[in-house]
Amino acid sequence: MQIAVFVGGCTKAHCNLWGFPLYLDLMWRVSSKWLLPVMDLGMWEIKSLESHCLVLIVHESYYQVYKLRKIPASLSFEQAAALPAVALTALYALQLAGHFPQESKGRNRAILIHSAAGGVGSMLVQMSKILGLSPVVGVVGKSSKVGFLSSLGCDVVIDKSTQDLWQAAREASPDGYAAIMDANGVSTLQQSYDHLAPTGRLIVFGFHSNLPMGRAALSPLEWIRMAVKMSSMPKFDPMDLTVSNKSVMGFNLSFFEKEVDLVSLLFDQVCEWLEQGKLTCPRIVEMDMKDIGEAHNLIMSGKSVGKIVIRT
Repeated sequence: MQIAVFVGGCTKAHCNLWGFPLYLDLMWRVSSKWLLPVMDLGMWEIKSLESHCLVLIVHESYYQVYKLRKIPASLSFEQAAALPAVALTALYALQLAGHFPQESKGRNRAILIHSAAGGVGSMLVQMSKILGLSPVVGVVGKSSKVGFLSSLGCDVVIDKSTQDLWQAAREASPDGYAAIMDANGVSTLQQSYDHLAPTGRLIVFGFHSNLPMGRAALSPLEWIRMAVKMSSMPKFDPMDLTVSNKSVMGFNLSFFEKEVDLVSLLFDQVCEWLEQGKLTCPRIVEMDMKDIGEAHNLIMSGKSVGKIVIRT
């Protein structure tokens, strides 16, 4: 199998595909494994030319900035597939929190990470340790995930199925937190804000607890409940933000298609840490495409750890 990359506007060998003039730029064998950030997919038109060939059509204006990264020898192809979205999300969250690329000079360097055993959470734990944050406090919802987080170097693991989450959080960092990473939504946002230290930042990148779960998502009653949850979302007063010296910041990496320089900076750092052995891929569960329903149920169950990779 070969991967042919066709780039519009390059002064390379000319060819035609489906009636569109294109320019052949690069061709690699699949054995030369490459990483690309998920955000590229909005710029790349992926078509199967023949059963043995995959054609990627890249928009000319993005070619110079978005570059393929070779997969480090330490990663399998499946691990590499699971890595870019979660690693880049985690590192950008830490940048918003003020801890990358420059080291924070703040007195408080404590960080609390919700859903810390997930794909993004496990990356946040490792990157926080690399960047010198302490204590790194991870929150999980099942006791079976505690050992996994400890193996990543998490200083304190809070199992909210057996502990009072916020009492344990206060014990781990009595002065509050310089950063709290929250993808839960309505169930924790207000308390996360309340547990920030002065100059602390609440970073929001998801709303897991707002959404209907599993088969219940098809019930009209669940959608009514979701609307009620949305109406009870916390509202942060600008005056309180100013007096308390706190910040609330949110993002969605899916909409970063034009932030090419920023994403390249993040991706280069992730690759460097991988090569240095400082960062490891999140734990993955491999499943076949025929089992995609089972994979979805596993995610919804809250029992999954790391990332699920579907084989086609």
